[in-house]
Amino acid sequence: MLMAQRNIQKARSYSDELLQKLRGKIASLSLPAGCSVVAVGSLARREASEQSDIDYFVISDDTCGSDVNERIGQAIASMGLRAPSVAGAFAKAVNSTEILEKIGGNNESNDDLTRRMLLLLESEWLHGEPEYDSLFSSVIERYIRDGITQHQLARFFLNDLIRYYRTICVDFEYKTVSAGKSWGDRNIKLMFSRKLLYFSGILAAAETAQLSCASKRSRLAHLLRIPPLNRLEEVCGSDAAMALDAYDKFLGWMADGDVRELLRSTNADRANPQTHSDRFRELKNAAHHFSWCLESLLHRRYAPTHPINQAILF
Repeated sequence: MLMAQRNIQKARSYSDELLQKLRGKIASLSLPAGCSVVAVGSLARREASEQSDIDYFVISDDTCGSDVNERIGQAIASMGLRAPSVAGAFAKAVNSTEILEKIGGNNESNDDLTRRMLLLLESEWLHGEPEYDSLFSSVIERYIRDGITQHQLARFFLNDLIRYYRTICVDFEYKTVSAGKSWGDRNIKLMFSRKLLYFSGILAAAETAQLSCASKRSRLAHLLRIPPLNRLEEVCGSDAAMALDAYDKFLGWMADGDVRELLRSTNADRANPQTHSDRFRELKNAAHHFSWCLESLLHRRYAPTHPINQAILF
């Protein structure tokens, strides 16, 4: 990581320290055996600041009890932190079989897809590390089946990743238009953190080409277990510097309470987008530049004949 990327370094240090505090706090709750608490969001990505919520979900068997989520939320609040709203993907404890077995089909919900993809793309354990590790490995094995040939990519994972990202994009329109959610902050996050999450997942899938089944699983698991920014840097090396610089600016903005408030108060204003503030336009322009950086990275890393290029299209 370049020394100039101070916001990335600051966010990583803050996140690592907070993860340790949360693990200690949740350990003191003496949760029943079989419970695993999984952090997601900016904390798990090592991008958190004092402005961040603490997003998590609970994976449990039937012995954990219905009050586990409430107890964890209270523990987080007692530390002066913000737990996620008790709705959607974070509303209830889920069984590991739901994550493993509900892939596609009529029984899978958006929440099921979200939890599974967040587990793979941006998660870290807060409690129940062995259970977390076991589930993570099982999901990788579910996506990369025995008998996959060496030349193949982890296509099953890649297709679900693409589906997840497109679902986020479609849900953005629903949440900000039909459900009345704030537009500005969701728009900027979609163009930075959500796009980075998607792109870093594409890199992980691309790196599984021309490997044995066991090596595909090992490589995919390794890349997905490290934060997205590290994923970008490990795969792309020094070529990632420009994208990291752009993302560093984003993290600096997201750590600023005034910028957060600006984003929350910015509406789409589709009839006259020129009414957006100069500061918001600055953020939007930086987001478009970040997209260009990521696209350039893909072309520099993988030749036109690499299977990832066809797989993204078809």
